[in-house]
Amino acid sequence: MNDSIRNGWVINALLAVILALLIGVYMHSATPVANAAGGGWETNGIIALNADPGENLIMINTDPNDKVSGQNIMLYKLEGAGKFRLIGARSYKYDLELIDTAATPQLEDKYTKGVTFKDVYEDWQKKGAP
Repeated sequence: MNDSIRNGWVINALLAVILALLIGVYMHSATPVANAAGGGWETNGIIALNADPGENLIMINTDPNDKVSGQNIMLYKLEGAGKFRLIGARSYKYDLELIDTAATPQLEDKYTKGVTFKDVYEDWQKKGAP
């Protein structure tokens, strides 16, 4: 009986050593985590999305105060490690000024029937132009 207890302790001790070794290997082989500044809130108006892993990178500049490249969407084609090529870009600055004609049933009905430039301009003024 004494030998069976000793064998049980030896087996448990070996399992504990194996577990400690596995944890050590895992901790040293795990890829490091990259964190954005401020928990991801302080990105200076730049958002990068990889919509199709290994294929495209989408960059969106959301900073309305950036007079050079603010409010733009750029699409890059990834070409291997560290290589990419710009394949398309556009500004969405004026898209933000569009009136949501489906915001209310009355507004949707009005625009479905047809409006003049004056009507659109007045609705845009009411919306509060950026």
